[in-house]
Amino acid sequence: MREEAGFWREMRFGMLAIFPICVAALPIGLVWGALAAERGLSNVEIGLMSATVFAGASQFVAIGLWASPLPVIAIIFATFMINLRHVMMSVSLGRSMQTFTPAQRLLAFYCLTDEVWALSEARALKAPLTPAYYAGMAIPLFLCWFSSTMAGGVFGSLLGRPEAYGLDFVFSAMFIGLIVGFRNAPAWLPVIVTSAAVSTLGYQLLPAPWFVIAGGLAGVCVAALISPHAKTSTAEA
Repeated sequence: MREEAGFWREMRFGMLAIFPICVAALPIGLVWGALAAERGLSNVEIGLMSATVFAGASQFVAIGLWASPLPVIAIIFATFMINLRHVMMSVSLGRSMQTFTPAQRLLAFYCLTDEVWALSEARALKAPLTPAYYAGMAIPLFLCWFSSTMAGGVFGSLLGRPEAYGLDFVFSAMFIGLIVGFRNAPAWLPVIVTSAAVSTLGYQLLPAPWFVIAGGLAGVCVAALISPHAKTSTAEA
């Protein structure tokens, strides 16, 4: 009984943590669903893509490349490159999944998003990351994204121009909030500044999605170089 109560308590904490992200994801899902419907996808196809891909950034890239005839190779390559960051996130998060079974890890990585990764890492800095807490974040976000994209496919034409309501900035604002949440982590500022600078420079010089990968790799390299020194300084203090 006590273990069951602990499970639901952890799951509730996860749901509370992800709630603001779900609110921010709603308009983004509506916009993507509307774009997908404009490109000729049926409601069934919209739902299948959201359920099987479950990656907003790569879904936007795929829809941006959607044409007739369908450039299958280009779409696969572009979405693969965009999602390469999930490899880095999985490696990072795997260190905090000691209480997960192999099956739970596979399910967790299937539901891994930038937001879930950031909140999981923040949780791991304060308390053990449990499967229940992770499920409390992943399940609501999955359902929110799936339902909002479906709704966008049906009612998206009523939205008009998303930028008129500031919906085009919601995605950026959400990530800014997630980044600020790591401000107490070691080497936070150099990593963020380096990633932002390299991504911005790459945006001017490189085609999508290479600037995303370049920024992520630059941040990883800076973190790898600085973290050992940060730990040493902390231990000496």
